[in-house]
Amino acid sequence: MNTNSKRTRFVQYVLSLGVILLSCVNANGQAWHDYSPPPNYFDWQLFAPVGEHDVERSPRGEGYFGSVERMNMWLLRPNQASIGNLAGAAPTPAFLPSHIDYLFVVPNPGSPAVVPVTSTSFLLPIVGGGSFGFQLNSIDDALPQTSDGNGNRIEFGWVDEGVGWMVGIENGNMTQDRVYGVDDKRIDQVPSIQGVPGSEGSPAVIDENGVMLVAAVAPTAPVPGFQSIPAIQGLTSVHVNFADPLGLLLGFTDTNSDLLPDDLNGDGVITAGAFPGGDQFRIGVVFDRLSVNNRMDQNSVEVMTIRRKKQLQGGANAEAYLGMRFLEMDDRFQLNGLGGVLSDMVLNNNALNRIIGPQFGFRISKKTNRWSTAVQAKFMAGANFASIRQTGVIGDHLSAGSGIAGTPLAGFPNTFGGADLQHRLLTERFSPVGEFSFDAGYQITSQLKLKTRWTGMVAGGIGRAANTVLYQIPTLGIINRSEDLFAHSISIGVEMNR
Repeated sequence: MNTNSKRTRFVQYVLSLGVILLSCVNANGQAWHDYSPPPNYFDWQLFAPVGEHDVERSPRGEGYFGSVERMNMWLLRPNQASIGNLAGAAPTPAFLPSHIDYLFVVPNPGSPAVVPVTSTSFLLPIVGGGSFGFQLNSIDDALPQTSDGNGNRIEFGWVDEGVGWMVGIENGNMTQDRVYGVDDKRIDQVPSIQGVPGSEGSPAVIDENGVMLVAAVAPTAPVPGFQSIPAIQGLTSVHVNFADPLGLLLGFTDTNSDLLPDDLNGDGVITAGAFPGGDQFRIGVVFDRLSVNNRMDQNSVEVMTIRRKKQLQGGANAEAYLGMRFLEMDDRFQLNGLGGVLSDMVLNNNALNRIIGPQFGFRISKKTNRWSTAVQAKFMAGANFASIRQTGVIGDHLSAGSGIAGTPLAGFPNTFGGADLQHRLLTERFSPVGEFSFDAGYQITSQLKLKTRWTGMVAGGIGRAANTVLYQIPTLGIINRSEDLFAHSISIGVEMNR
């Protein structure tokens, strides 16, 4: 017999032996053999049929156990998640621009027929009229009632003679996107410029003295350092009220669209200063489009000892848990405001809660034939090491100061030229965490069970990103605020018990 034939026969023997060991017939034979081990110590016959001992034993027998579940999660909204200053409930008097256009200004134009685009060229925003009204918050609540997402839960452990251990790992995220205002008409990073009021879509190129050089012809090369900002005429719709203790939102108004400041106090001279002493008025912050994103990432690791009690009346089984848990809740809030006097505004607020502490709990379970049910409760006395970080920019395209031919720029804050946002807050809090769950399962093989579970969790002292923003000019800020949080999930998975 040659070597290949021997090798082929050896492989056949090995495969046949594997089929026999994994077969249901062999598994049943082990269960009822005179010399078989106790039912709690069967080998890894995961797909053996359900026997009499499987029906009679407790829902989670002794030996190794583990489960894998896929979760659908919901998270209740943060409290007081208004976008804007919460301190001033009363509307603030302000000049509200009707729309904003941008002119392409060339300080060194050369020939009117050929307009060079140089690094000194710039975009000049102009307000096309407006009216006096009240500044308020258009968005009283930045979030819907709940935010949903998906996650995974893995548990595994071992129990022998009523004593054992268990490790639980959980991760998931919940996210929600909302857009307020009108659809975005911008074409990012494309050198197209909107024209003067009333001629939207017709670009105008002027020099620094206000003389129009080219009309209805857009620059053929990108403007270095600038983003295309077409106007959205008459559709500004999202109000955000900012606290302004320094008066940086004061500016000159232009109600008649003549590109010149209004003489509000009627003294014949355009002077700086708040009305009525001067001709400046608070400029209202109204965005064309405001997009909001909220995301919560949740991760948890727990290590606990298990003490299994004697069977209770009615055939129920009880377990007690004691151990440690680490819970991380990473809450993110992102705000993008386009259009208006503070365009562009980008705000990223991140509240990271890292909670660690001792945890105890209990589990009561009962099995009826192939069906099993269980209730479980846990409590953690957690220390929350919270970190809140804020980054972004406000008024990225804001051009404060002079307008055309040295005249004050009307319709915009006269002294505020935008700002970068960079803040961080570190704090420690007590964050108790309570968790309750109910699960039901159905035994499909000797060692595998299909299960579904509902879990509810309440946590205190949690920092949320959406409601820790201080809406204050010039650089915003962070409010040291915490709240109670409620989240719940529904999961489905498979449990193994050897």
